[in-house]
Amino acid sequence: MDCIKSLASATETVHVLIGTYELLDLWHVSAQIVGRSITIHFPRYGSTHEELTQFRGVLSAFQDLLPFEEETGILLEHWEYCYERSLGCVGILHQMLVRAVHSALLASEKTLREKYLRRHALSKADCDVMLREIQEGERAYTFRPRTHNEANDA
Repeated sequence: MDCIKSLASATETVHVLIGTYELLDLWHVSAQIVGRSITIHFPRYGSTHEELTQFRGVLSAFQDLLPFEEETGILLEHWEYCYERSLGCVGILHQMLVRAVHSALLASEKTLREKYLRRHALSKADCDVMLREIQEGERAYTFRPRTHNEANDA
């Protein structure tokens, strides 16, 4: 982290680190890093009515971008499966859809079919492993020490 700090100072460039909750471990490496860092949390979609509605909105936007000759409502028809296998994470959903669309296009399909979604989704076992890691990260983020500004904003 000191190397990144030095590189940022030398180049007068702001560095943005984007990643999983593992980045939180780097936040407390040095006092200088803490003083120069801003943490922005991009949470996954939860299971409240409002968040599920927003997730379906994301699926609708992805569905509108599908590059097939024939339109389909496949993503919204299978939104619960997409939510389950993406764990509410848009990045995981995107990866799944890219693989499914690519596979369907290679097969000269005119539309995206359910079999491609299922073939390229994470397995249930993989989802279980990832969910445990996500939940640990969410807890770590929730219980991290708040900064002075965050304490005053509360």
